Amino acid sequence: MLGADATDVSVCTMRKLVFSPNPGGLQVGFWANYNNSWQILSDFGPRSFERVGFHKWAMIEKAPGVYDWGSGRGIFYSDKNAHLAGADVITNVNMFFTRVLNARGMDAIPPFYAQDITQPETRRAAREFLAAFVTRLLAEVGAVKLILDYEVFWFGLPKTPEIRETYRDWFVDAAGVCRDTARSLGKEHLLQIGCCANPDPLNAEKLLGAAAGPGHVPQQWLLDVVASGDFSTLDSYPQTKADPSSPAAFFDEAKFWLDYYAGEKPVFVTENGFSSAGGHGFVKPGYHARGTEIEQAEFFGRVFAAFAQRNRTELAFLKKIRGYGIWMYRDMPNPGNLLEQHFGITRMDGSRKPAWQTVKAGIELVENNPELAPVALVAVEPVVPAQIASGGLVLAYESGASYQALELTVRMPAGIGAVELVAELDEPACLIVRDRQGGWTGGFSRHKAGLGMAGNPVVRLPVGAGREARDRVLVLYFTQERFPCKVLLRSLTVTPLAAVEKDSASRCEDAFPRRFLLPLFYRERDVDVFRCGTSLRRWRRNIIPFHNHAYVPHEKCPALFHHPAFVLAADRCLPVVHQRRRAGAGRRHHHGARLAAGDRKLSGRRDGRNRAP
Repeated sequence: MLGADATDVSVCTMRKLVFSPNPGGLQVGFWANYNNSWQILSDFGPRSFERVGFHKWAMIEKAPGVYDWGSGRGIFYSDKNAHLAGADVITNVNMFFTRVLNARGMDAIPPFYAQDITQPETRRAAREFLAAFVTRLLAEVGAVKLILDYEVFWFGLPKTPEIRETYRDWFVDAAGVCRDTARSLGKEHLLQIGCCANPDPLNAEKLLGAAAGPGHVPQQWLLDVVASGDFSTLDSYPQTKADPSSPAAFFDEAKFWLDYYAGEKPVFVTENGFSSAGGHGFVKPGYHARGTEIEQAEFFGRVFAAFAQRNRTELAFLKKIRGYGIWMYRDMPNPGNLLEQHFGITRMDGSRKPAWQTVKAGIELVENNPELAPVALVAVEPVVPAQIASGGLVLAYESGASYQALELTVRMPAGIGAVELVAELDEPACLIVRDRQGGWTGGFSRHKAGLGMAGNPVVRLPVGAGREARDRVLVLYFTQERFPCKVLLRSLTVTPLAAVEKDSASRCEDAFPRRFLLPLFYRERDVDVFRCGTSLRRWRRNIIPFHNHAYVPHEKCPALFHHPAFVLAADRCLPVVHQRRRAGAGRRHHHGARLAAGDRKLSGRRDGRNRAP
């Protein structure tokens, strides 16, 4: 424990690190498919922002004046997960557009109101709903970037002067309602309002109001929309016809928006991506970029390379883009639409496409470049154990680009394969740990369900067994569901865990007395799971994510914990080695309980998050 005697691990140095936004940096984020924030954190580290929700008035107001904010953690569940993973939130609420205007739109207005935002009763109800929505959002999520009515052109369909004026008038009115509500709560500093342009229709005069070619005359209705917000965003997917993996068409659209409409306000690309549907037989031409998985990887490689060369005259406009958001992290089911299914950089079964590695390299390229990095280290403060023991250490996480962290340089004794960190805090938080010689992990509390907070968060970090004592640099961050957040670290226990020999299942309990270790990327059809005194459903519920692995609490399934089919490997201390049983053969674990060959197996269905790359 820091501030007390640590018998097996010595902390060489402690430092408080203070990070602030880099004014010219590039933030890289994702749409996390609602529930993959923790996996993105594990893969790439905390993101500066995350494109999160698509909230809709009609889904929340169930009867006049009656709002349903969801059960459990509520409708802002994904927004909270993004914050727990260290990311700012860019979310959305839809109120204006209806199928009356756009047959391919959505029913955003509740059916018991007239489907026209200009009607007095509908307008009054929309304003009341928006005030209630902002109040709830700021209470549960805190700091947020809120887009009103999603994509201007695709859903608003401003094909006539009347619709353009209606859109403009409502957007300006709605932005004012949001700001007045936040101001009345004393939270105006937490809320930013933005609009979202999907630039493809900019090429159509009937939607924009003027030709989008050279010599374009900016349209006042759209300038008014942008001026009423604090930022603007782009959802852009064009394909360069002569070169499918080139981002040239995307950059042309971005440049048009930056030149004519963005002004001096921040611009975030909230959606840009490339569908790998071409590898599944989808060859129909269209606006959205599509091709093979290899072409998808080439596309992202060229995007990041362009950002890295933005000092070139022809790419200088890229300096105005504050954030680049990738659509999306994982493929998603979409029956009948192969194009929409395959925008992920990972497949539905969790395996990685070639683009995953390209994106990882691109993020490292950005964040290792002092000019491009989204944050800058602005202060370093030495910390001594007595400082924590006497009064605690305050660590803040204000935003995805402004936060504080505790850096530990830890001397690991010989033979140590992992360390356990337990933080005692003044209130629940999520602990994120970066091993500078390894990767990222965190105190994730539930498998599949997302992230979670704990009063005393625990993280077990594999560090690899070594024959000699060595130093390890660990950086600790504390996040909460609402930003900004601040915690008081009262104590920190760092406990070494001895390495386990590869074939010694009997020694598992000595090294890892509380939890059985199982890789998150196991394939269900390849693993025999025995009843072991607990139901299969209960066993699966007890899996707890940990970096690229999972824990099964020992007390929940003791027989499985000791079964020789599962062995810990000494080199990483975590992997499971499956030993398939012969048909008709029985086996005893070391307690002697009979495990018959007919015991239940997992089905052939694969868990999309758990398949090996």
